[in-house]
Amino acid sequence: MNQLQISAQESRRKKKEYMDTLERRAAVLEDENVDYRHRLHQLESDNMTLQLQLKRFQQLLHQAGLNLNLSADSIGEHHSTVSGPLPVPPDV
Repeated sequence: MNQLQISAQESRRKKKEYMDTLERRAAVLEDENVDYRHRLHQLESDNMTLQLQLKRFQQLLHQAGLNLNLSADSIGEHHSTVSGPLPVPPDV
């Protein structure tokens, strides 16, 4: 083999190695993407459940004569206000 053929063969080998590396990386990223999509779906579902629970809780408090100012923003900021009498816990 002459030098040009050796160089071309080496170039093809390096290109194949590079493409194999890219394909393995793409497969890893695809798997990660599937995992992240699954986690996103779960978090969205959890968020929806928590929002429904908050609405139910607010409705129960309203029915009990309490006016509790809770929103997702106020909970995140750790400040909520209660007006009206505080409920007395049942004796255990």
